[in-house]
Amino acid sequence: MNSTPAWAVAEPDAVVPTEALSALTEHEVEPPRLEAIGLRYHDHPDPRVRRELPDCLR
Repeated sequence: MNSTPAWAVAEPDAVVPTEALSALTEHEVEPPRLEAIGLRYHDHPDPRVRRELPDCLR
C-alpha cells in the first residue's frame, strides 16, 4: 500500500515534494503532526524525497 500522497507521486518533478518537506522542517517550531506528514513519504519513488524524512522525525 502506497501511503505517499497522490499529488506527490503524480508530480513529474520530484523537487516539488522535496521542497515541500524541506520547507516544513526549516522552522525552529515544527508544525503539528510533522512526523505523521513525513512518514507519508517513506515509500515515495524518488530518493530525494525520502532523504527529507529524517528531518521530519526530530
